[in-house]
Amino acid sequence: MSERNHVWNVSVAMTPALVDALKQQASHTTLRDVYETAAKEFLKRRDAGPVQYQPAPKDSRQKTVWLCRSLYESVRQAAEADKMTISDFLATAFTDYCTTKGAL
Repeated sequence: MSERNHVWNVSVAMTPALVDALKQQASHTTLRDVYETAAKEFLKRRDAGPVQYQPAPKDSRQKTVWLCRSLYESVRQAAEADKMTISDFLATAFTDYCTTKGAL
């Protein structure tokens, strides 16, 4: 994890199918916008009730994801409260987002 101009990068384990689905969702925007939207929507869903986290599948690869610092802190706190890694939290958020959008 590192910081650059109030933006933090995080390594997230993602399957090739998830990476492709996220890219598909970014056809009219940036991947960072998709990452941030997915994380925000998942945080709202988590606040509404319990969520089921998904462990990283064997074919996952580490990808770098950039988030604004305030969102990163919200994700970190939520992952810590749920006893999850930030990587698993975000991978679940991205999978949930792409599934909801019909991309997975």
